[in-house]
Amino acid sequence: MSASRPVAVLLIAVSLALAGCSAGGAEPEPALPPAPATEESASASPIPEEGGAFVPVDPAEFASSAVEGGYDFVSAAGDIACGIHDLGEDWPVTYGCVMLGPYSFVDPPAPTEEITCGGGFQAEVGAPAATICRGGLVYAGEDSSFAVATLPQQRYLAVLGVTCVAEGASIGCSEDETGYGFRLSAEAYELFE
Repeated sequence: MSASRPVAVLLIAVSLALAGCSAGGAEPEPALPPAPATEESASASPIPEEGGAFVPVDPAEFASSAVEGGYDFVSAAGDIACGIHDLGEDWPVTYGCVMLGPYSFVDPPAPTEEITCGGGFQAEVGAPAATICRGGLVYAGEDSSFAVATLPQQRYLAVLGVTCVAEGASIGCSEDETGYGFRLSAEAYELFE
C-alpha cells in the first residue's frame, strides 16, 4: 500500500461526511457559468461557449492523485483548491472549492454551531451549493504533499457533468444540467440556484 493511500481514504471519508453537512472521456462542450460578480455588483457577462477566449483543458491532466474517480486542481494564484469527485454508484458526484489563504467575504451561517464551516462551497450534483463544512482536508490541493494541477486563467475543466472555469481571481463551478453552482474568490462569492 502506498503512503498516499491512507490520505486518499481520509479524503474520501471526509468528502462522504460532508455530503450530510451541506444544506473520463471526451464530453460535449458544456454551458459555462456566468462571469464573476462581487457582493457590491450584480452585473455579469456571459462566457462565450464557442470561439471565445475560454479554452477547455484535458481532464486526464487533472485526475486526482488522492481520490480515485476524482479531479483536483488549484487556482493560478494558488489560493483556491477545488475538486470534482465521483466516489462510486452509492454516492452522488460532489464538487467544490475552498480558500487556502485569507479571504474577506462573510461566510453564510453554518447549519449547526458544532460543525466547522466556511471558506468555500460544496455541492452534490442535483442540489444547490452550500458553505463547505469539514473536519479536515477535503481536496488534494489543500495538502502540499500531493502534486495537483493548476487550472490556468481563461481555461475550464468539464468532467462528470460539472464545469469549473478560471477567470480573473475567481473559480466558478456549475452543473451542466441544472446550472446549480458557485463562483468564489478571496473577496466575494456568488451562488447559482
